[in-house]
Amino acid sequence: MDYSKYYSVEHLLKEMSNELQQKRIHEIVSRTKGDVIDIGAGVGEISIPLQEKGHKVTAFDINQNYVDYLKSKNINASLFDVTKADSIPDADTIIFGEILEHLKDPGQALSLACKHARDKILITLPKVDDPWHYWYIDFVQTHPFLILELKKKGNWNE
Repeated sequence: MDYSKYYSVEHLLKEMSNELQQKRIHEIVSRTKGDVIDIGAGVGEISIPLQEKGHKVTAFDINQNYVDYLKSKNINASLFDVTKADSIPDADTIIFGEILEHLKDPGQALSLACKHARDKILITLPKVDDPWHYWYIDFVQTHPFLILELKKKGNWNE
């Protein structure tokens, strides 16, 4: 899917000013250690504050407009499609900021991250009722959550 038609740089920058987004950003930044890979970095809502705090950040996104914007903010950014990746660089923290819900096989992306995360993987999931998302969670039956730590017990597909 071509998200660039629906999510412009300006749209994402406007969303970043939202109070809930600011709280989410703060939570992620406060839980991040060491070198970081931000997969699905968008316009840097996570990457920029992390770099400002002194983290070495590598940002990946599937949208060239976002990559260009991140580079204009001096973020090490590259065009990257996690669904077609065989490898990523190792990092202390790997972040999936609101992208797993867009993937047909999130387990593949998580398996890849488990091979390359030295300390932790941080995952956030947004707006579960959005029609662009593949996965649905009924918040009447469940509660929102933040995964603080993810440990691999076996293969994700087991």
